[in-house]
Amino acid sequence: MVSVVLVAMTSTTQASSIVNLTKEERLQRANDQLKKIEKNMGGQSVALVSFREFKKKEFAKELAEQHGLKASQIYAAHATTRKTFRGGYFVGEDGMITNDDLSRFEEQAKASSQFAVERYNRMIEESLKYFENFQEVVTKGPDGAIVRTEDIKEQKKLLEGTRQSLKDEEAFLGALNNSGLKVYGLLVTASNDRLLKLSNHPDVHVVEVLSKPEDDKKASPILPTN
Repeated sequence: MVSVVLVAMTSTTQASSIVNLTKEERLQRANDQLKKIEKNMGGQSVALVSFREFKKKEFAKELAEQHGLKASQIYAAHATTRKTFRGGYFVGEDGMITNDDLSRFEEQAKASSQFAVERYNRMIEESLKYFENFQEVVTKGPDGAIVRTEDIKEQKKLLEGTRQSLKDEEAFLGALNNSGLKVYGLLVTASNDRLLKLSNHPDVHVVEVLSKPEDDKKASPILPTN
């Protein structure tokens, strides 16, 4: 079983027909695609399922079981003031989401975030040592040292950025520890009649049938706005 842990992303640039669309365009496209599969109720399709709000991880399993969905991927996210931490977990070939899958996804997200916190702390410590050593060079210069103002400004800018990244990561790790992993969508395969029924579920924002699965799988479900 392969998994992808959550990473901080401020933008997405993958090239695919869905990724390049606005939210409004995606919603309109989804509506058009659902109308098309109404004419082929006996067929099956691959679809991205977006939830109306962030849900506890168990919701993904419950929804898939209730609607007979074969899941390929579970999507989770957490938004801070600057970044959205987003990632996915690949489900086994049988398409059945297990409790072990959900626990493993959450634990890997925590481990990844903890590693990032430690890395940012090390970077901050190294930056502070740089400033300390630089000041020593300045004060010990026999003829008076030349202060490289631009270098100092750049280092301070980098340090401030690292501190903000640490703050974001700590907020994300705290949310994981306090509230658990929150999911916002699925990549599934199901019969067209089940997908149509799923599109009317009160907790589902939109079901996007993928007309070019190999390209559109590069996309992610639409993030909730709450």
